[in-house]
Amino acid sequence: MIENYMDYAQDQCMNMFTQDQSDMMRSMLETARIDLADGSIPPTGIDSERIDASEISIFPNPSNGDFQIQFPSDLILENAQVFDLKGRLVISIVHPIENGQLSIANAKTGAYMLRFNFTDGAAVKRLLIQ
Repeated sequence: MIENYMDYAQDQCMNMFTQDQSDMMRSMLETARIDLADGSIPPTGIDSERIDASEISIFPNPSNGDFQIQFPSDLILENAQVFDLKGRLVISIVHPIENGQLSIANAKTGAYMLRFNFTDGAAVKRLLIQ
């Protein structure tokens, strides 16, 4: 960490962790979260290859609740998931889609993250419903 953003800290520790902060992190890595330090848990995030998200179109965006998703026809969409900003799954589409487009209707107002899992990888897009 290059900077500690706690601007109210004393000058001698503005650009580094304090000894107590370092001790706390070390203690957590050696006790409660030893799995993080020894590599016994897999990394989080997208497990597969990433698909270029610019290849996926969501329109209209912002939407009134009805929207279309288009993706290259050479990609097979295995499933799609819509999450709200608190990470709750709102919509799940689990059947394969091969024609390059998908329609969703009557979605509730809010901001959402859409995760697309294709046979060749995954992508994430944002959506706003007004």
